[in-house]
Amino acid sequence: MGRGFPRPYFLEVKMAADCGSGSISSFRGLGHRNFAISGEACPDGKFIVSTAEEAYPVPTSSLIWEFRFKCGREVWKMRNRYMASVIVLVAAVIFSAPVVAQNDRPQHPEASKVQKATAAPAPRHDISGTWEPAKGPGDGIQAYGVSAMPNDGKPEHQLPYTPYGLETYKSHKPLIGSNEVLPTLYNDPRDTCEPLGFPRANFYNLRETQIMQDQYKVAVLYEYGEAWRVIWTDGRELPKLAEGGVLVGKEIREPRFYGYSVGKWVDDDTLVVQTVGMMPEDKVWLDGTGRPISDEVRVEERFHRVNHDRMELTVTIDDPKMYTKPWLAMNKFAFRLQDPHKDVTEMYCSPSEMEKYNKLFGNPASEDANKPHGQ
Repeated sequence: MGRGFPRPYFLEVKMAADCGSGSISSFRGLGHRNFAISGEACPDGKFIVSTAEEAYPVPTSSLIWEFRFKCGREVWKMRNRYMASVIVLVAAVIFSAPVVAQNDRPQHPEASKVQKATAAPAPRHDISGTWEPAKGPGDGIQAYGVSAMPNDGKPEHQLPYTPYGLETYKSHKPLIGSNEVLPTLYNDPRDTCEPLGFPRANFYNLRETQIMQDQYKVAVLYEYGEAWRVIWTDGRELPKLAEGGVLVGKEIREPRFYGYSVGKWVDDDTLVVQTVGMMPEDKVWLDGTGRPISDEVRVEERFHRVNHDRMELTVTIDDPKMYTKPWLAMNKFAFRLQDPHKDVTEMYCSPSEMEKYNKLFGNPASEDANKPHGQ
């Protein structure tokens, strides 16, 4: 089937939980790619599954426990201290059994050490290939925001907002993060199928990424949205920001969703890329938790090919309109090289599927959450 907005699947299970006695309750889901194979609801407000990639725990401060899947569509709630009916709403992308078996094969530490020791050296000035997050595709989802600074409410992950940046952030209503809202209230431009834009393409469903290059440029092909951008390596200067866009020579060019990128090799295996000229803050978000960027942002990427099979990406955000100082959004985020014959699955936003999802699941889930307890 087409890989548009993830098709929702609905499960309802009964779970008993006694917080006082510290018991746990289990369920089993379907064995597809983004479903948990099995899981446990724990009295400390966390959710555990058999495969770390499939779901993640969300600590809570109340007895209304919240559970989320990395495919990131809905909330699971336990409304009663002792017995609750848990409505499980997940959006799953179905993969064939052979693909699941291939991608989910367990990695043994001993094998990883041998592979690392025997990996061929990185080719000079070459980052081409099909790349997947080294910890598995799920690591690139980044549901709680950029990998190096997740929006999890921890003081060390608070960003250095300017007053305008904080005002803009508070105006955003995301489905996930420290200021999340119900499905009927969110205003993420992605969920109206607007282009994801850059740098958010690095921070949202960064699964399989294809990189192609020649002597003049590097092309990055993102799986989500089937989007691509060009990084020029032919020696040209980075365009200068100007009123209404960027200055290229004597010509003013309009902003782009994926900006204007120029890269330079600083050594045999590290490409440093600068990107400017992105869309203004009313068109794009930085990540899925509503953090903002503006048309004044300058993004630096460092693609460092560690060896033939491994690459690391470091991303720095410098946006004086939104933040008081530059900060790291990705810090040596690791990728592993894939088989060159791998056929990357298409993944895109479909307005009709989005409308259907909201009608069948998003809107009813919001109405249920607004009902008084006990109804």
